[in-house]
Amino acid sequence: MDAKLGDFGLAIVTDKNAIDSSEAAGTPSYLAPELRENKDFTEKVDIYSCGIVFLELCACFSTFMERNRSIANLREKRKISKDIEEEFPLECKIIMNMT
Repeated sequence: MDAKLGDFGLAIVTDKNAIDSSEAAGTPSYLAPELRENKDFTEKVDIYSCGIVFLELCACFSTFMERNRSIANLREKRKISKDIEEEFPLECKIIMNMT
């Protein structure tokens, strides 16, 4: 079984060597730091967003608040909760590399 990923639609190519951040849009929880800070970015911002989605797939959050807190800890403190790390150690390493 193969997994296929699609573009998250955040990066807009204006020419083959540059990405225009002035047209970026997206859900704030999933935005890479470059997008939140309105800096130039590449298609790698989609990898960051995918890392956040991967965290959600591993964690199976029971509440919206728990989900938001975990995503904020990953984005702001570069930390994943101990219970998730213990259950998914390899996946957490991948998530950290993606984000």
